[in-house]
Amino acid sequence: MKYLRARFTVKSLMCELILETGIRIHECNEWRLDTLPPREKWKVRAGKIPVWIEHGIKGPKIFPNSTRSTKPRNILVPLNLADEIDHYRNVTRRNQLRRWILAGHSPEERQRRAFAPKTDRLWLSEASNQPFADQQLYQAWVSTPYCPKDWHPHKGRHYFAVNQIVEWIRNDLAARHNKSVPELTWLQGTMRDAVKLILSPLLGHCSDETTMLYLKAAHIRILEEFEHPALRWQKFCDQGDES
Repeated sequence: MKYLRARFTVKSLMCELILETGIRIHECNEWRLDTLPPREKWKVRAGKIPVWIEHGIKGPKIFPNSTRSTKPRNILVPLNLADEIDHYRNVTRRNQLRRWILAGHSPEERQRRAFAPKTDRLWLSEASNQPFADQQLYQAWVSTPYCPKDWHPHKGRHYFAVNQIVEWIRNDLAARHNKSVPELTWLQGTMRDAVKLILSPLLGHCSDETTMLYLKAAHIRILEEFEHPALRWQKFCDQGDES
């Protein structure tokens, strides 16, 4: 992320938004100037701000050639990230538009740009200072030095989903004053509840196949973190095999 911030100040913010909210790359790139509410209308809950998204969502649109979905939804944006996006919108983006105007090749072109209607798309390219395609964000993500194989924006969505499930389990165990997973059937049922009650509303949709991927990854992380007796026994057996 440090490399991204140094080279792609805008796209690094978008990558962070994907990782922190689980939105798809197109949903991220289709944010509008008013997608994040004005600061005075922020309703902070547990350090996060509900944000209503309606552009770039997969599925039917309100009318042909529109980017507005018939199934908009709320996502939760961490307060510190909302602060950064708000600063980008009010400061950085305005400077980008000024640079775009001044980059006109003639006085006439600069004047035309100055008075032309401006895009309501939030994110502007660091190079052109205008909206850009999803593929440019994808390339910025995967071209980062030491980027793991197959680590791309959609995997960032998976990363968010697994983190949410793990956090749900963590909080549930803390509320029960348990330091370990009581039993595997409880864990499996609780994780499925997390997908149904938390993830599906935030992500928009979770297919059965995708749900199983999330549950498998979360299952491994939870057992490693809380050391279920079955996992400890397996480790003991493995150590015995090595001796």
